[in-house]
Amino acid sequence: MNIFEEYFIDHNLTVRKSEKGGLGVFAVADIDPFTVIEYSPFSSMFKREWKDVPDPMKPMVFAHPKGSNTYVLGLGYLSLYNHADKNNCDWSTTDMGIYIFTLRKIDRDEELYINYGVGYWNGGWNKL
Repeated sequence: MNIFEEYFIDHNLTVRKSEKGGLGVFAVADIDPFTVIEYSPFSSMFKREWKDVPDPMKPMVFAHPKGSNTYVLGLGYLSLYNHADKNNCDWSTTDMGIYIFTLRKIDRDEELYINYGVGYWNGGWNKL
């Protein structure tokens, strides 16, 4: 099976208004720990260094590979995961995309959070 067919966006996810403001990704059913919940391809046409990312797009890009200074615009729900210092999900990269996985059991109706990393907040954004 193609990884995008299997994981692209888990059927147990939905998008709705977040208490942090804007939209967020939520579980519509309980999800087990260490479950891949989304596998997001990215647009290679956008791949560029941080200094070349237009300011309005900076909140929506991810380092690819993780930890590098090269950024991509992910597809799917990827840019809708909100930040939490005590995140319940994490992300990683492969040659073909970025995937989100749970770090613990996620309860139905719980919002899913990733940690954007310390460097993100140096871009001038404030934590909510």
